[in-house]
Amino acid sequence: MDPLTQLIEMPELHGGMRIGSLLLARLLPMMVMTPVFGGQTMPRRLRFGIAIAFTAGLLPPFFPLFSKPIPLNDYVILLAKEAVIGLILAFFVQILFETVAAVGGIVDLARGATLANVFDPLTQDQQSILSALFTQFAIVLFISIGGMPLLFRGIAESFVLIPPLKFVSLSTLGPQSAATPIELLSLLFLLAVKMGAPAVVVLFMTDLGLGVINRVSPQIQVFFLGMTAKGSIGITIVLIGMGLFTDLVISHFAGILSAMHNWARAVGT
Repeated sequence: MDPLTQLIEMPELHGGMRIGSLLLARLLPMMVMTPVFGGQTMPRRLRFGIAIAFTAGLLPPFFPLFSKPIPLNDYVILLAKEAVIGLILAFFVQILFETVAAVGGIVDLARGATLANVFDPLTQDQQSILSALFTQFAIVLFISIGGMPLLFRGIAESFVLIPPLKFVSLSTLGPQSAATPIELLSLLFLLAVKMGAPAVVVLFMTDLGLGVINRVSPQIQVFFLGMTAKGSIGITIVLIGMGLFTDLVISHFAGILSAMHNWARAVGT
C-alpha cells in the first residue's frame, strides 16, 4: 500500500475531517448572514476561506478526539445540531443591525422619504436612505469599538459551552430555547421605536405647523415646502442625536453578546 493511500485511510484523518466539518457548520451561518463579514459584497470564496481559517484555529484543542470514531448516524445528527446552533448565534448578531436599520426606516417614513430607496449591496435589496446609512454606521462602529475580537471570542466560547460532540436534547433546542431570541428581538425593535421617536415627534409637530400655515395662507404650496423642510429637519435631528444613538447601540451590542453567552450556557447545561 502506497503512503498516500495509508494517509487517506488513517482513522485520525477521518475523525479530524468530521470534527472540522462540525466546527465549520456552526461558523458558516455567521459568515454568510451577518453584515460584519461583508454581506453579499464579499465573494463567497473569501467568506468560506475565512470560515475555514477560523475552523483551523479552533481545531488544536480537539486533536485528542481525532482518533475517536464518530458513527455516521451520530455524525449526521451532530451536524444538524451544529447548523441550528450556528443559525441561532448568527440571528443574535443580525438582530442588532436589523434594529439599527429599522431606526432609519422609521425616520425616513416620518420625513416622507420612503420612495427614495437605494440599493444596499450588503443585503442585495432596496432600503431607505437612512436605513442603509445606519447599517453602514453600525458596521463601522462595531469594528471600531473592538467588536470583531469579542465576537470571535464569543463564538469560541460557544464551543466550550456547547461542545460539538455533545448531543443536545430536542427540548433544549425547542420553543423554550427560542424564547430568548424572540424576546430579544421584540425588545430591540421596541428600542428602535424609542430611538426614532424624537425625530418622529419633531416631524409630526412640523406637519402640524405646515397644516396651520396651509389653513392661514392656502396660496402657499405647503406640500412642496414640507418636502424640503421635513427632510432637512429629519436629518438635523438625526445628526443631533447621533451621540446618544451611538451610546445606545454600544450598550445594546454588549447586551446581545451577554444574551448570546447566557443562551449558549443554558443550552449546554
